[in-house]
Amino acid sequence: MDPDLFAEFCAAFTTEMNRLRMEASADIGAAESELKRVERDIQRLMDLYLSEAISIETVKERGSKLEARKTELKDFLATAEAPPPLLHPQMAEFYHRQLARLHDMLHSELDEKRQEAAEVIEAIILTPSDKGLQIDVRGDLAGILAVASGNGNAKNPARFRTGVRDAFVSQVSLVAGTGFEPVTFRL
Repeated sequence: MDPDLFAEFCAAFTTEMNRLRMEASADIGAAESELKRVERDIQRLMDLYLSEAISIETVKERGSKLEARKTELKDFLATAEAPPPLLHPQMAEFYHRQLARLHDMLHSELDEKRQEAAEVIEAIILTPSDKGLQIDVRGDLAGILAVASGNGNAKNPARFRTGVRDAFVSQVSLVAGTGFEPVTFRL
């Protein structure tokens, strides 16, 4: 594995995931701002009516649209999930160390460790390319990292601790479970 290519991949992956997460956060922030604006507009509409500056028909017409939008925004905010935390920029170094350990372990004579690795690796796909052979390892990323760290078992990766904060371990598990599809919110 070329460390420079791996670092480049991790930097690009981190940048894209953080962009998507900030976008999701911005959608929630925009909805919160719009809700405040709609509530102010409703209050202004009522003030204009009470000062007899507009008719009740105008209040009903504009008010019903504002109330409908207020309901939409409240429903969106009630169901919107806060985006996960941003990925750490040192992710490449962390993964590189873990994958190097996995590589060393797979080349060792420890049958038990090989069995643990086999339990979390679903497939190893070898694809010829112009630059040689491309190797794709597919499986449970958290489990693979658990085996590579030597600090837990592959069957229950949530229980292992790699010396990093538990939140980061959960984040690794989350990233592995959700794939590369962006989270989308509707307004």
